[in-house]
Amino acid sequence: AMPRDFRAWREKRKEKSAEGDGGWRAPKKWARAEKAEDWRKKELERLNCTKYHYLKFVERQKVERRMKTCKKQLTVALEKGQEEEAETLRRTLRQHLADHEYIRHYPTH
Repeated sequence: AMPRDFRAWREKRKEKSAEGDGGWRAPKKWARAEKAEDWRKKELERLNCTKYHYLKFVERQKVERRMKTCKKQLTVALEKGQEEEAETLRRTLRQHLADHEYIRHYPTH
């Protein structure tokens, strides 16, 4: 966990950068702590990338399969003129697309 004063410093720094006042400089040990935290985060992302690669692959395949069947059902419903059915299929397709984007882009690596 981060020291309390470091958190306060980061919050102040964000506020100061928004205001444009850059006169106050943080101690070097706080900057080193921030770099160490960034390094830990990158290392964790790298490890999770290899750890969960297969799981993400399988989940992506399932969602893509669901999207494909939903698109087919949607085109059939539109051809038959079933608007209520088409609207529910659009909603499920949007949900599948959101799931697909989540799998593709989270966590960042």
